Amino acid sequence: MASVSLARQRDDQAADTGTLLAAVLPKEDPFNSGALAVWGHMSPRTTAAAVHALTCPSPAAVGASLAICFDVGANIGFFSLVALHAGRCDAVVSVEVEPRLVRRLAISRRLSHAPHRWHLVHAAASNTSDSLDSREAWSRRREVRPSLLGLTRVRPREVAPPSWPPVPGVTVDDLAARLAQRVGTANVYVPLLKVDVEGGDGEVLQGARSLLHRCAVGSLLVELTDESAPVLLDLLAVAATRCGYRAYAFREDYLATTIPPSLGSLLADGVLHPLPLDGRTMPRDAESVYCTMHAIS
Repeated sequence: MASVSLARQRDDQAADTGTLLAAVLPKEDPFNSGALAVWGHMSPRTTAAAVHALTCPSPAAVGASLAICFDVGANIGFFSLVALHAGRCDAVVSVEVEPRLVRRLAISRRLSHAPHRWHLVHAAASNTSDSLDSREAWSRRREVRPSLLGLTRVRPREVAPPSWPPVPGVTVDDLAARLAQRVGTANVYVPLLKVDVEGGDGEVLQGARSLLHRCAVGSLLVELTDESAPVLLDLLAVAATRCGYRAYAFREDYLATTIPPSLGSLLADGVLHPLPLDGRTMPRDAESVYCTMHAIS
């Protein structure tokens, strides 16, 4: 039912944030009217991209028997809940390193309509599955500096509390393989891989290289940083002809009060910038990139 509501929101050009959030967030969730709703207001364009990914039939789904959506850097779980309610994910995997946020995610999962489909991973997503000290994992949230690519966001360096316990390092490829083995299938596809880990995004993408090279990811939504941009451009250059990805760069609109009615409207307004998939070009003001097998209209 929720997926129908999402599609109707998109098709009818509905622009009201509250209406969309009501369609995708569980009413029983204690944070529904608080921080989660604020999250949707703060990330309207990213939300529009996620909704597009989760409501479009994916070529990557052909022949696959298990659909896994990944929310890497889940924070309070907004995009996890969107994926859980969109209806195209047999499993939603939320990866988060901060203990306080993991506890909050556990509450939301317990109160959700489908806790059996929501997998919470307290770990540091990376390009390796080695165990990491939490302080080391947190240090991957590096300061994001302006670079030769023109990335403009600057964040203060943060230090993890010394009391945090060690956490494992995990890769998206390994997490997908474990779930596939659990249900007895090798045919996996990922409707949405969302990555936002404040600086270590490039390492996360390297840890999903197998899925990306097999064209098993329908859509990829990733925040740009000094480190993630070169890795992303390299992956796009390889996957462009092999998988038929289209790529778009955009900046978030933190002052918006509504979620855009569709990605098509953002493309028409010049907010989404199509990227030539040559591994070289990135708009100077880009903060995020949305890569998809789906046409945007």
